[in-house]
Amino acid sequence: MIYSLSSDLPSFKGLAFQPGLNILLAEKSVGATDRQSRNGAGKTSLIELIHFLFGANADKDSIFRSDALARFSFGGRIDLGSTIVEVSRSGAKPPQICLLGDTLGWPIVPSVDARSGDLVISNEKWRVLLGALLFRLNSSLDDDSTVRFRPTFRPLFSYFVRRENSNGFILPTQYSSKQQPWDQQVAISYLLGLDSNVPQRFQEVRIRERAMVELRKAAKDGSLGGYFGTAADLRTRLTIADAKARRMREQIDTFNVVPEYSEMEQEGSRITREISTLSDDNTADRELILQLRAAIDSELPPATTSLDRLYREAGVVLPGSVGRRFDEVEEFHQAIVQNRRSHLTSEVQAADGRVQSRDRVRERLDGR
Repeated sequence: MIYSLSSDLPSFKGLAFQPGLNILLAEKSVGATDRQSRNGAGKTSLIELIHFLFGANADKDSIFRSDALARFSFGGRIDLGSTIVEVSRSGAKPPQICLLGDTLGWPIVPSVDARSGDLVISNEKWRVLLGALLFRLNSSLDDDSTVRFRPTFRPLFSYFVRRENSNGFILPTQYSSKQQPWDQQVAISYLLGLDSNVPQRFQEVRIRERAMVELRKAAKDGSLGGYFGTAADLRTRLTIADAKARRMREQIDTFNVVPEYSEMEQEGSRITREISTLSDDNTADRELILQLRAAIDSELPPATTSLDRLYREAGVVLPGSVGRRFDEVEEFHQAIVQNRRSHLTSEVQAADGRVQSRDRVRERLDGR
């Protein structure tokens, strides 16, 4: 609800409204002639003032930017959300709306002017805020700016504050004789609680159809020739492309592998087999090396001293010749173990040499 309208313009007649129907009358003075009409009493200006306070554009032709009114501020006391706030705007600073009141909880938070200390908001954000608080529209500037033909605050508000000079009272479904059909459909659908996405999508289809008509027209009159070439140019390019495609098909049909490629393919297969064989042989030799090293670690001479101790514990004293015999046997076994270790070590070295040799061959084959 609008509670009051005011201004710091001395000649401005302040207005206060009550709940229910409010009628603005302009009376003739006693003694006025028939030629003295009620024009200029301010009836139309009142509607313009309400639009001015509720986010209308104020271009250079706006009455509020005239030399006589630009330096004065106009304001109103209104319901917005769950609070009553005072809003004011001047023709000197049309992009800025000044506010006074509790703005806590608003989806868009006003800022504080560094010079005046007033609570201010830009007219663009003000319209989005009004749409969110009065019509429950999306309050995100980023999200809404990318959607075409969406319902917005100003068209919806204009259905409730109609301008006579825009023929806003001719039809109930339009607030202006210049209003586009899609705008009427989207606004009326939203106000009646219907799905406004349907007329939005219809308008998208109309735009595409219109673009297709213009494109066909441009194609017929040759306007696209500068971009895509004339019809004769396109036919020539099509003929050349067909001939090129035909030659390529013939080349594919008669495609043969040259002998050099066959030789290279065979050599590649042979190298692959050789590398695979070398890898298998290396795996076998590496397993052999592990087994040989384990055998070397397990080669130990027999413990003959334990046998001599066994006889002594049994109470049997062996002759000296037998003791010498044990020493000879022990030396013999040690010689066998040493020879065995030497043989296994040489086998390990040989296997390791074969692995290294195969690795060099593999590197050479990979380089080919």
